[in-house]
Amino acid sequence: MPDPLRRGPDGVQAKITPSLACNNDCRFCYNRLDKREARALSEARVLELVDEAAASGAEALNFIGGEVTILPYFERALARASGRFQAVSINTNGRRFADEHFARRCAALGLTAVDVSLHGSTGAVHDLVSRTPGAWAETTAGLRNLAAIASEDPRLAVSVTTLVLDWNLGDLAATGALVASLGVRAWRLKYAFGVADPTRPEVPAEYLVPFERALPALRRAVEANARALNIQVHDVPTCVLGDLYEFSTVHERHRVARYDEGGLDAVAPVLGRWGETSARCAPCAARDRCGRALPGYVYHLGDGALLPLDEAAFDALRVRAREARGALESRCGAHAAPHEPHALQTLFDALDAHARAGDWTAVREEALRAEALCPGHPEAVRMRRRAEVKLLEAIAERLERHGDRARARRTLALVRLHYGDLVRGSGS
Repeated sequence: MPDPLRRGPDGVQAKITPSLACNNDCRFCYNRLDKREARALSEARVLELVDEAAASGAEALNFIGGEVTILPYFERALARASGRFQAVSINTNGRRFADEHFARRCAALGLTAVDVSLHGSTGAVHDLVSRTPGAWAETTAGLRNLAAIASEDPRLAVSVTTLVLDWNLGDLAATGALVASLGVRAWRLKYAFGVADPTRPEVPAEYLVPFERALPALRRAVEANARALNIQVHDVPTCVLGDLYEFSTVHERHRVARYDEGGLDAVAPVLGRWGETSARCAPCAARDRCGRALPGYVYHLGDGALLPLDEAAFDALRVRAREARGALESRCGAHAAPHEPHALQTLFDALDAHARAGDWTAVREEALRAEALCPGHPEAVRMRRRAEVKLLEAIAERLERHGDRARARRTLALVRLHYGDLVRGSGS
């Protein structure tokens, strides 16, 4: 199946940023000051940049923002690019694709790859991160529409990117299960803080998660979803990933040509784009085959988790990683459907067992699989929502214990907003 996260070894992807305006207000956004000050490009200039990129021989074109789908001329920009590149892609929050007619028009105009940001398995988590009530409902509706179109037209590839954040760390595995249930098959887990200058005072750092705390959640997310999804882990160093190295985006080898108002700004590899972020990496045998730690991570959390590898250690790591991925795919069946329809009763038996044990993460994952097999099944929906309430209440309790009462209150407010019937029914 097409995977928009992978490109050829010599490909060049042109990137155009028409505007930083966005209909979300994400807490992690490092463009938060720039998007108030940056001037949006005119339609005429964007169309000229499309022409310049096509004339340069770029293999692919990517529109990125901000949120490009809210631009009044977005469809005309797609039409200008149509047929002139091997791929035309966008990065988006996916909300406008909740309009099926809009989604189908974009596909007809030559949009070939859509990468949608989804940061939680529930409206409560995603809307908390995006600071936009109702965003999750529109984003997931958009993903359903895009997945349906892609199932009819193999020229369209759909993927999801989830940032690894303090707010959603315990929700990653369930988010992967949701991605699969929506019909999407490519999922990227991206470490947060992709900004060149992390010292700027307006750049938020509150969501950063130390590698040692994130790795167990990343591992669980990969192992729980590798059978249903093509998974890539982005911006996590090789020495940290260990036997998850085969899932790293170090296997991407394309170059990016960035265009701004003045035309071509720079051409750089997608990997190592931040340069050397820690002196500890200089002697490492993996330094040129590594996603590397982001500069913001090193600035705020230090480089103590980075362990230089010699050639022998790096070779051994790659062998272990290939074996680990092979064993995982052999056990699960690579990219197979999570369950066959005849196993629906087995799923509900597992749901009951996990509920009795109080394992609400497992309850939610199995309920999502049941919904994927039988959309709208009332028992699957009921159990999924019940599990979501339990998980979000546990997150609020943890925040309260750590003294973060404001975030605990916001989380519980979202629980009441999205699950008021269950909260009232449970006496919470």
